[in-house]
Amino acid sequence: MLKKLFIIAMFAIAVNSASAQDVEKIKSVEDYNKIISSLKGEVVMVNFWATWCSPCRKEFPDLVKLFNTYKEKDFNLIFVSFDDESELESEVIPFLKKNNVDFKSYLVKMSNPDSIILSFDSNWEMGIPTTYLLNKEGERKWKALGSRKYEEFEAEVQKLIN
Repeated sequence: MLKKLFIIAMFAIAVNSASAQDVEKIKSVEDYNKIISSLKGEVVMVNFWATWCSPCRKEFPDLVKLFNTYKEKDFNLIFVSFDDESELESEVIPFLKKNNVDFKSYLVKMSNPDSIILSFDSNWEMGIPTTYLLNKEGERKWKALGSRKYEEFEAEVQKLIN
């Protein structure tokens, strides 16, 4: 019996580890730019969010659904969290797991996290969620400040996917 419990416990740990969210830290505007540059050739949606942001949490499942619908069609979704680094293990990763995010996400680890968005959008209204849609050349084609529904995200993505 003890051997069975040990095997079950090891399996549970292995499954949990295998689904552990891969969250990379962005330490500079240059880090962010490298990520975006590496995705040229794909339509990319970038969502700036935080676990403490109620509208962010509300739209999150729609974004994950959008990714799962279009990931085979040269579409990529990047979540960039503005949560404090101290909340990575206690808040961010559990939230990502709960929402079945099984792709790399990012956490801003900078003294001035706003500088990432301000580096390419000087008119940013300083609120989240903020979502940008980039075409395959990496050009910004759409912006949404505040929570949106799946249908609105999908309509914008469909304009750019060939």
